[in-house]
Amino acid sequence: MVIECSFGRMKGRFGALCRAMDINLDDLPFAIYACFVLHNDYKMNKEPVDEHKVSTAIQYDRDFQPPTQAINYRSDCNEAEGKRVRRVLTTFFDP
Repeated sequence: MVIECSFGRMKGRFGALCRAMDINLDDLPFAIYACFVLHNDYKMNKEPVDEHKVSTAIQYDRDFQPPTQAINYRSDCNEAEGKRVRRVLTTFFDP
């Protein structure tokens, strides 16, 4: 919930984060990082964020999340396979 609200605040302040960016994918992390830096600068200078825009961005994200499917662990989960993967990872990371 905290991360959801944080991204909502970022999207409320920077509308470019709400839509597709026409930018090279290699440069995209720098554009997002620049938004973080500017956001922190605005916070230090106590510049307000329009709360209506924040609420709208959060609601938009909630409305367009892909549907989640309930997992029936009794039929969909292969417990033996899960234990095997756990054993392999444990052996790999803790020989």
